[in-house]
Parts: sequence; structure tokens; C-alpha cells
Amino acid sequence: MPLQLQQPSPSLSPSLTPPVGGRNGIKPEKIIVAHDEMDIVFGSQRIRKNGSSAGHNGIKSIISELETPDFTRIRLGIGKPMPGINIADYVLSEFSEEELETIAESREKWAEITKMIVSESVETAMNTFNRKN
Repeated sequence: MPLQLQQPSPSLSPSLTPPVGGRNGIKPEKIIVAHDEMDIVFGSQRIRKNGSSAGHNGIKSIISELETPDFTRIRLGIGKPMPGINIADYVLSEFSEEELETIAESREKWAEITKMIVSESVETAMNTFNRKN
């Protein structure tokens, strides 16, 4: 099964969605979006089959472009900013050395999640990786 990977523009523009949407004949249910999620602890993840944007501007743009919320998300935890820190500044800030180490340790798991979604199913990946420790 062919797999196409794309990276969004860091400017928060909806430049990701036109090439992956229905305009290229890719069905929304075949799209997997990995995105940052402040409501999840840094380095953790949750898989969702579909749903609302939960206020995430990038996901809002993708839902708008695809005209459906029915695509898979791998929500990658970035944690919440300290009180008084602007959310946009926090989300766009550089990672600390410690955070980079956590990301390096998590990459293999995130790749395995993607492989499982593609080769088996979203449900299997959710049942395997969304478990609480």
C-alpha cells in the first residue's frame, strides 16, 4: 500500500490540506494526521479515528478543506505551557534538550503506530497504544 508523507508549513497556514484532500482522490478515512496536542503529556500519544478539532487550528483547517472530520489523528502530546506563557508562543517554540531526547525515544513507537494503522486498522492501533499505564 503506497504511503504519502507530508509536513505542514510552520506558519499555521492550511498549506497541508490541498495536496492530501479529495482533490487528489485520497479518501479522508485513508488520511492519517499526526499533530501536537496540549491536553496530552509531553512524549505520550493518543490515536483517534475522527472527531472535532478541539480548538486546534491546524485540525480546523484540515476539517474545513476535507469537508469532514472523518480522518485518523495521532495526537502527539506536547503538554501545557506554564501559566502566563502565550499558547502560540509555546506551540511554536523550540524544544529543549530534554524534550528532544523524549522525542527521539518516542519516534520508533510513533512509526509503529503508523505502520499498525496502515497494515492492520485504526482500531487495533487504538486498542494497543491508547491503553493507560
